[in-house]
Amino acid sequence: MTDERVTITVDGQTITIGPVLAIGAGEANTGANVGVGAGVFRDKTGVALNLRTIRGVGGIVTTVNGDQVDVDGSALAGTRSAFYPANFDANLGDMLSLRIGSAGSGRFNFQTPADFANLTSLALIGQPSGTNATADIDLGSDYGALGEASSNHSETDTAITFDLTSGQLEALDISNVFSSLAAGDFAGITVQHQTIGFDMDYLGILLTYAQA
Repeated sequence: MTDERVTITVDGQTITIGPVLAIGAGEANTGANVGVGAGVFRDKTGVALNLRTIRGVGGIVTTVNGDQVDVDGSALAGTRSAFYPANFDANLGDMLSLRIGSAGSGRFNFQTPADFANLTSLALIGQPSGTNATADIDLGSDYGALGEASSNHSETDTAITFDLTSGQLEALDISNVFSSLAAGDFAGITVQHQTIGFDMDYLGILLTYAQA
């Protein structure tokens, strides 16, 4: 602060007014960054406090939302896959498989990972020994988390059919009987062939999901 004084003389009487702040000196306050990490406060110019902006990079998105700035990193979560092999009783070349006959049935188990957010796809992987464009395969599921009944959720689909080609690995979409799947669920599915005309070797279940 500059101690400048203004002197006024009236009829021999002196009046002194001051001190007066020098023009442009600004106020005697400032700002400071507290805590750890990158600081938002940069410096001060006159009476203006200069703050750094927040910019998202590498998939991070920043949005001004009223009095706050939202930082959204959900796009970084990505997608993951997990494969759950069948309880084998046969083989498909060098691959172990569970072989189900034309009118046979089989069961498969899996568990959703702890970082599961929502389902992207869920498929039974298998190879048929014949061709059928409308193979009638019924599906039934039971699933639940620890502390719940194993059949807390129970769903069936007896109307679904699959287009199968002989000697070709197929992905049979079974997501329709797992509509309420959540992280940590233990799940089982029963597959019932309705005389599809041939055997099918199942390798297991492929789960693809978005991370939490």
